[in-house]
Amino acid sequence: MEKYTEFLEDHLGKIEYGWSEDSTGNEMPFQVVKYSDGPFTGSVTYSTLGLSNEKLVSSVSKKQIRQELIFVSYSTFGDENIPGILQQVGLEAMKIIMPI
Repeated sequence: MEKYTEFLEDHLGKIEYGWSEDSTGNEMPFQVVKYSDGPFTGSVTYSTLGLSNEKLVSSVSKKQIRQELIFVSYSTFGDENIPGILQQVGLEAMKIIMPI
């Protein structure tokens, strides 16, 4: 996982901090992290980290899928809702795409 994290930081910026629990304190099966940079001035990037560890199978093609979710926002938007959005979408992906 260390090389993977280095790869993400090389492309998305240094990880500043992250969330491993949801808003009610429940432990998540993956993290959401915030990076120091975004793809354009005044933006920051967030991603899931560890969602790609889940062995997912497409309900259509039956192929194995490994994915992380990426979210870019203006830096003035703040952190309040973004982790929850990525957590919700990640959990939905885990329900819709059946685990191996």
